[in-house]
Amino acid sequence: MPGRVTDDRSRPRRCADDVPFLFYDSGLNVIYTATLMADVLGAPPAAVRHWVRQRLLEPTRRAGSIEWFDFAQLVGGRNLARRLGGGLALREIDAQLAGR
Repeated sequence: MPGRVTDDRSRPRRCADDVPFLFYDSGLNVIYTATLMADVLGAPPAAVRHWVRQRLLEPTRRAGSIEWFDFAQLVGGRNLARRLGGGLALREIDAQLAGR
């Protein structure tokens, strides 16, 4: 007779949402989607999409409708997210960067 099946409490349970999926390009560099980039930066995904539309962030590749960003774009996004976290609105950031 088989034993009773129980949860293994020696290992913490993890939901699929706590572990971001990492994607790699052919050179084994980590690349990020806009949503994953927003999650890493702590910014709303709408802000990242706004920065892409304003050409403040440039995707390194596109696959259909999905845009992929490399580490250099993540660093640029970090600077934008700092301004956003500092209390500036998206339009104020645009105006600052345009020199208006």
